[in-house]
Amino acid sequence: MSSLSVESRPLAAGLRFLVVGGAHVAIGVLIAQGLGLRIPVPAVVESITTRVFPAERTDPPPRLLPSGVPEFQQRIAVSEPILKIDATIAEPILDTTALTPELARDEAGSSVPRSAPVVLKARADPNHPVTQPAYPAGAIRRSEQGAVIVSVWVLPSGRVGDARVDTGSGFELLDHAALIEARTWRLLPATRDGVAIPQWYTVRVVFNLLDR
Repeated sequence: MSSLSVESRPLAAGLRFLVVGGAHVAIGVLIAQGLGLRIPVPAVVESITTRVFPAERTDPPPRLLPSGVPEFQQRIAVSEPILKIDATIAEPILDTTALTPELARDEAGSSVPRSAPVVLKARADPNHPVTQPAYPAGAIRRSEQGAVIVSVWVLPSGRVGDARVDTGSGFELLDHAALIEARTWRLLPATRDGVAIPQWYTVRVVFNLLDR
């Protein structure tokens, strides 16, 4: 019995060694695997760098001057044209035909100046006084008053061929009343060398509430 126990001791010790060694190996493998999982693997990033080179500045070729022409003269030739402003003001042309009397020939054939025509303007006729228009009732109710300047076209017969309001009073009723009345007037016509001619004649018609 004692010999068997002595022989079994080395065997038990060898088994313990194998067990302990295997355990260490297993632990090392696990540690190695754990470390391998924790080690980060860097990502591959492709970097592209673009460089911009400035364009090469190219100066225009120098302009060649013609032989024998100085540089100063060449600069003047290519400069911008200068606009010339003519500040001359023409004198008004005077029509002298109306100022020069007509020339008539006498019996001997010589030229003698003819006198200028005598022109009389249209005017009031004492036999037919210019009548004042009636004051419009609507203008009286609204207290409207003022002056109207009326021009009438006096025919050679002295009657009025046309009438117009040159300057109104600011009130339509007053202007209309003056225009209607002016068409009924009789005047002395204008004359040239005693011959009646048509002409415009201007009259100022006043509407005043105090003169009613």
